Amino acid sequence: MTMDDLTQGDAAPLWRRIADELAAAIAAGRYKAGEALPTALALSERHGVHRHTARQALLHLQQMGLVSVERGRGSFVTQPHLPYRIGRRVSFRSNAGAAGARAQGEVLSVATVPAEDVPALALDLSVGTPLWLIETLGRTGGTALSAATHYLEAARFPAFDRHLAAGEASITRALAASGVADYVRLRTALTARPASAAEAALLETVPGAALMVSRGLDGTPDGRPLHLVVALFVAERVEFLIEPDAPGERA
Repeated sequence: MTMDDLTQGDAAPLWRRIADELAAAIAAGRYKAGEALPTALALSERHGVHRHTARQALLHLQQMGLVSVERGRGSFVTQPHLPYRIGRRVSFRSNAGAAGARAQGEVLSVATVPAEDVPALALDLSVGTPLWLIETLGRTGGTALSAATHYLEAARFPAFDRHLAAGEASITRALAASGVADYVRLRTALTARPASAAEAALLETVPGAALMVSRGLDGTPDGRPLHLVVALFVAERVEFLIEPDAPGERA
């Protein structure tokens, strides 16, 4: 489409018409989630307009939430937000499944470490108590969504590493195999911060991208702490829903 095509019979500003054309192409699936849009220079040449006009069109799409602009890389179609429910029971796989997405878990590392102040306090243990420290990566539909660090008492769950490997990196399955038939979320704290270079590489985003940090404590229904998890979510890929439990099981 050229500038002549854009100007015929349409009083809307040129930048708006370019933006509308791109928005329609995104809606039609011609640009997929995560795919780069044409640069401002390419759009200006395609439509015969000033580069500033093309930039204004891309800025409008960013304000609409349709694209994210990454400095030095370009403009990319945003991933749909995955609704992530936080209630009395929290499960990565259940949340992905409820959204119609395929969940994939990967164990990145497993170690036993002495409990430092924060996990010891959360798990009601003495400082220095041996803990499992397990790092996992969660994907939905092949896209990295979260990286998490898990803490559990090693003596209480001596075979947890093997159960986790057998259960496809599912904490719920590993706890069930360890004799914990049910557990609940005792509390969740949410904060936000920019991603470091290492975190960005792991989560397949850019340094400085907004991360949501979830600090969750799981325990038995009578309130005994079991599991502390600190999870990093790419903010533009997730939407947290704070709501009461609905019927259903963890996966």
